[in-house]
Amino acid sequence: MRNVGLKKMTATATGLLLIFLFSSPQAKNSSAPFETLKISLNMAMNANKNIFHEYWDQSPAVDLMVEFPFYTGLIQAGFQVAHNSSVKSGVADYTSIFLYLGWGWEFVLPYRLKWYNGVQVGNYQIIYEQEEYIGHNLESELGAGIYSCIAIPVRSNWFTNISARCQKIYTHHRIHHTFVGIGIGYNSDTPRWLKRFLQ
Repeated sequence: MRNVGLKKMTATATGLLLIFLFSSPQAKNSSAPFETLKISLNMAMNANKNIFHEYWDQSPAVDLMVEFPFYTGLIQAGFQVAHNSSVKSGVADYTSIFLYLGWGWEFVLPYRLKWYNGVQVGNYQIIYEQEEYIGHNLESELGAGIYSCIAIPVRSNWFTNISARCQKIYTHHRIHHTFVGIGIGYNSDTPRWLKRFLQ
């Protein structure tokens, strides 16, 4: 099952890479680096089933993200938080916090839709609630994945989005998650003090 998930992730990443390589001029940035700021808040459901779910039931994840135009493509920074309740005795509940950076491209579609595709890499923190089961209450692991999102304009600078994330956590026994989410966001100019700091 792990190999099947890895093959699916590899195939999806290859497809996204081909899109990047053969992207139309519409995919290129219209703003200077860090000129604008996009912030979004999303609720994401774990959509896949594997051996992880024999031990934990994951609540909907909350994801807060900021995004800026970069010299090439777009960059992201954010975090995703979810609670994982054990479904077997002797297994600790835990809260996961995924702190990540991302990079990718945005494509302009008909009807003012925007489609982002990219990669994300970060730190996956596991905070256990029953330390006696584990002997410690915190783990920190590498996490990586691919992310896709369609932004739908709603009003003025506001938008709603539909997203998908395929994520791999490099614990001893690898964790594979696929999330499907929905959220809201806002576009604005980057404050001068923040733009000076980032540049």
